[in-house]
Amino acid sequence: MALLKLPNSPEKVRQPAKSNSPGQLICKTANAILNRQYVLGIQRLECLWENGILTITGRVPLYYHKQLAQQLILDANISGINLLVNEVEVC
Repeated sequence: MALLKLPNSPEKVRQPAKSNSPGQLICKTANAILNRQYVLGIQRLECLWENGILTITGRVPLYYHKQLAQQLILDANISGINLLVNEVEVC
């Protein structure tokens, strides 16, 4: 699995329309992983999926939280993700 930081791209699909599509399941799985964490900032992050690219978005107070969210998704080895983009803002 590759890791890449891309500039803001125009259109992102939050969740595919079909309820049982692979993209929908990938988003649900990734969001569930983040929601299980004890760190409140990580629980508020959102995952977007488009054509094999999973993007983590949202805001966290610490850079550590941004990196932790990314590592949690990478460690989960979710099939169907070809690229992980971390667009989480630290503020």
